[in-house]
Amino acid sequence: MWTYPLLRLNLGVYAVGVSRRFHTWFVSALVCLAWSSEPQMAKGELAVALKGAKEVEVERVPLACRYRLVAEGGAPTVNRIQERLAGLVAGRWRFKGEGKLEIDENGLGQVWKPVPASKPLEAELLIDGARWPLLFWREDGEWFVASAALLQGTLQGSVLQSYDADLDGQHGGAQDWMRLGSGSFYLCGAERLAQVGETLFALSFESSEKSSRVLAARVETPESVPLSVALALSELNRWRMQAGFAPMRVNVERTQSLLKHAAYVNMPGNDGDLQKEDPAKPGYSAEGDAAARNSNTLAPTVEPIEAIRPSFTTNYNRYSFLCDPDAGFAAASMRTRNPENHGGRPGYTWLWITGRVGSQLGLPRVQPAPGQTDVALACDSEYPVSGEQPSLFKTRRGTAIGAYFEPRRWSEIQLTLLDPKSRPVKGELFTPARPVCPKAAPDNRDAAFFWPDVPLQPRTRYTVDLRATETTPDGPRSVHLRWSFTTAAS
Repeated sequence: MWTYPLLRLNLGVYAVGVSRRFHTWFVSALVCLAWSSEPQMAKGELAVALKGAKEVEVERVPLACRYRLVAEGGAPTVNRIQERLAGLVAGRWRFKGEGKLEIDENGLGQVWKPVPASKPLEAELLIDGARWPLLFWREDGEWFVASAALLQGTLQGSVLQSYDADLDGQHGGAQDWMRLGSGSFYLCGAERLAQVGETLFALSFESSEKSSRVLAARVETPESVPLSVALALSELNRWRMQAGFAPMRVNVERTQSLLKHAAYVNMPGNDGDLQKEDPAKPGYSAEGDAAARNSNTLAPTVEPIEAIRPSFTTNYNRYSFLCDPDAGFAAASMRTRNPENHGGRPGYTWLWITGRVGSQLGLPRVQPAPGQTDVALACDSEYPVSGEQPSLFKTRRGTAIGAYFEPRRWSEIQLTLLDPKSRPVKGELFTPARPVCPKAAPDNRDAAFFWPDVPLQPRTRYTVDLRATETTPDGPRSVHLRWSFTTAAS
């Protein structure tokens, strides 16, 4: 049986009247002396001590965790994180002159500290005897604020960062984020999963006044799940974490159903029923038939892991890979008896991944994620073919920029990709008003895609500018989002 580790994070509660950043560093220094007073670890758990990160990388801050400061007092809030930030900085900042920002760290109204426009400023605002770590910065002529409460440790050789985005003094909550290694920040979620190599960890967070740590125990994969499926899940989770999406577990029931369908297809006379089953044929099962019809990827490979990257790097069909992790991952594969009857294909893999893809915490999910690195330069060919442009899916184009939002709420969408010199990259924009596959998905999957005409340049930082009108209960609202990512070396 393969086993995959479960983690519990023990993050120090911030002390009243003490700098939260200092307290985190102080706690880490005490961890070796005070560990005996901590709750005992279960057998097989791993412990990771956490300390304050040196800095928060502005470009990696998730869009939902940023609050824009405007002359009228602040932009409208769309989630609890922004509401918390707006409340903390209320009356503690002001514009001085054109484009200049000042903050009042102590709240006395006597000393206003200038915030440099050229680089981010981490500051601690004193509120009711406690200091709150905040990050202020300017981007594209606008000012923003976000939490600066970031802890980090090392989990099996990879840096694990925990981001208290809503500044409630606790990490691992519903509004908090984390990232591993070179990956992007993703919402912790109910299970707080992290994938390290072929090992899956489920994270839980604890707090004490003396220490900050993570405990990890392996998440077990049942013996009924083939090793090939477990390896494919590891690969999928690696791609998801890189792109700012939480890892997922294997869905055992769905995997078993796909395995039944693979066995059905492998029986003589059934090898043409790749996406359905015939009740009159031997090997039929209702579960296998339903799995075949509901699976969203059919790849000509005998190893599920080989289907992950080509699917994740498509411009259109990657949609199903960017969903919430709740339903889990299922896969199965088989080797064909007569490859000559299948165009020489040695076998097939079925992937079944479903879940919600729309907005997250009131804002669109975007891909690539803010600050994401090693972004693929080009997309892989895919099916279906667009009725509007038959050659669209067969041409090697640059990796698509995507924004996924709530149905029928966004309109007048403009999505522009800018090179390092702020020049627009040539390409095509597809939206619900102009879907890429009018017949298959007339709503364009409630997303906006910008497809560059040619592959992106290696090791290059690109900026995305998204503007739209959102329909809200209070009337239409203009939205402007901006973020950047960096491409891979090749």
